[in-house]
Amino acid sequence: MVVRPFTSFLFSLSILGLSACGTGPGEPNKAVLPNTPIKDTLIEYAIDGLSLEGGIARVNYHEGEIEKAVLRLFGEHGQTRIEYRFWPEIIQVKKQEFAYPNGIEEVHNDSDMELLHELNYSIDSNGKYTLPGMHIDTAAFKALKEAVPFDLDE
Repeated sequence: MVVRPFTSFLFSLSILGLSACGTGPGEPNKAVLPNTPIKDTLIEYAIDGLSLEGGIARVNYHEGEIEKAVLRLFGEHGQTRIEYRFWPEIIQVKKQEFAYPNGIEEVHNDSDMELLHELNYSIDSNGKYTLPGMHIDTAAFKALKEAVPFDLDE
């Protein structure tokens, strides 16, 4: 095999460039050029400890601040989807429970699941329910706050 110096140099340079984009263990994969303002960003985070099958949070940021987070907690027979919409004073929450009617192997998209129930409510930035008289489980929001930065600039 004949290795040309210029080809070898380009290969080494591309490997060096790719390795510079990596992040540490447990951090999301994202590449941002230095001095580039962040406008709209989507980052996916693993959420541990809430479900035996695992969980994922897909988080939308606008100008570096959290705007929306969709948390999916997977189970053997179904999943929970919790959507958080962040506003200056409140966080709107839509919690949906889904079942896998034909087993998880037959689920290819949301239409393959059966919606069991839906709950809409609002919480404050600490996860406290804003209206009295109803108990809301806040474990998912607490896990989200621990795993996900709400401001990319901090």
